[in-house]
Amino acid sequence: MAAMTSELITVLNDEMKIYDELIIYAQNKKAELIRDDIEEISKITNAEQRIITTLKKLEVRREEITRNLKTVLNDYRLTITTLIDKLSGEDKEALIHLKDGMMEKVGKLKEINEQNSVLITEGLTITEFSLNMLQGPVSENSYANEVNQHKDAHALHYFDTRK
Repeated sequence: MAAMTSELITVLNDEMKIYDELIIYAQNKKAELIRDDIEEISKITNAEQRIITTLKKLEVRREEITRNLKTVLNDYRLTITTLIDKLSGEDKEALIHLKDGMMEKVGKLKEINEQNSVLITEGLTITEFSLNMLQGPVSENSYANEVNQHKDAHALHYFDTRK
């Protein structure tokens, strides 16, 4: 069991490092969203995807270790908290530190991603507004009477749609 616990600690440490990287990328993405630098946002997103692939592999390994621990301890409801309760010494302290650190990092990443989501939504709203301004007013219906047709004929258009 000690070897499995040690391996679990190693995997969780590696995951913590990846979350640190994801936080940095999310913060950088936020800055680029504010600057509206699409090329840089794309580069950051690609880098995030590569890191997430590594994180997924670590998650698979963590789940495998956890399944093995559940079998060895004959506790199929095992969680990190119940495992901590069963341990003592350095392993217990390491897992407490990792659990607290992981909760903090995931919370911080979630907060930054929510802010980025708001920035993206605002950017799309501004883009949509700008496109609507460039297209001019839209007629209310296609069966308008002659008065409305003449009124729309004088509408302000920024693009000449004639060929």
